[in-house]
Amino acid sequence: MDSFAASAPDAFVASDSGDMSPGTLIDGRYRIVAAIGEGGMGAVYLAEHAEVGRQVAIKVLNPEPSARASIARRFRAEACKAGSLGHPHLVEVFDAGALPDGRLFVVMEHLEGRNLAHELEEVLVFDAERACVLMRQVALALAAAHGAGIVHRALKPSSVMVAAQPGGEIVKLLDFGLAAKLALGGESGEHSEAGAHSSPADYMAPEQATSVAPTPALDVYAFGVMLYELLSGSLPFTARHAFELLNFKLLHAAPSIDTRRPGLPPPLVRLIADCLSIDPAARPADGAALVPRLDAVLADLRRQARSRPRTR
Repeated sequence: MDSFAASAPDAFVASDSGDMSPGTLIDGRYRIVAAIGEGGMGAVYLAEHAEVGRQVAIKVLNPEPSARASIARRFRAEACKAGSLGHPHLVEVFDAGALPDGRLFVVMEHLEGRNLAHELEEVLVFDAERACVLMRQVALALAAAHGAGIVHRALKPSSVMVAAQPGGEIVKLLDFGLAAKLALGGESGEHSEAGAHSSPADYMAPEQATSVAPTPALDVYAFGVMLYELLSGSLPFTARHAFELLNFKLLHAAPSIDTRRPGLPPPLVRLIADCLSIDPAARPADGAALVPRLDAVLADLRRQARSRPRTR
């Protein structure tokens, strides 16, 4: 489990230089403690409230996405809206704003754990029950967001934090309001927030190659890719360039998970295939539609586990 600690020197205010070293004061209230991570969209820092002393995580977008009016609008409106829903599987958002140099930032609850991209790099192929338990929590988070009229648009493993708690692993969904369109300038093999061997485009629905209005179908497709990857250790499609990848997805049905990992329960195989349908209308309608199907799969997996003979 990741943990972060640093001593903060006398604070100085963030300036146009972009400096975010320990002790930097953000918006007059949040003192940077340490850098947590960095990806294609921006960087995340551990910070503490200068007066209250509460630890928080601050995500600071890079200058290019911050300068786009559409991204700024979504980032401020959707990140805060999703984070204020009070759902146990959505990261809580406390504040948002802009630095003097124009970079956008959002202040979130600080979570002790690691994201699903890091977990994938270590585990490679997940136990089927664990994969479904984790992704069921993602589905619950999506159900809450979709019910509030919010589409994630850029769902990927690094958007999912996994933390260990006494009652078991808990998932928190992050990064609402970020624009998946930015991924189209990159290549699928480059290092990114999604993991060492994937890019955000790997999780994008084929229709995202065009200027489609965002619907829950985008998130359902990404959900299917993530579940496929957890269970097989591989992505359903790979290509060198993002546009090439999305065009290939438009023309070719995804290979069945059963070809990569035989023996999974048929309802799970069908669920993944439905999520990865080329036609958005053929996918489960939204996050809420995913939950009962995963419940049925989990019941099947647990029934199979009970029926296996115990070895001495």
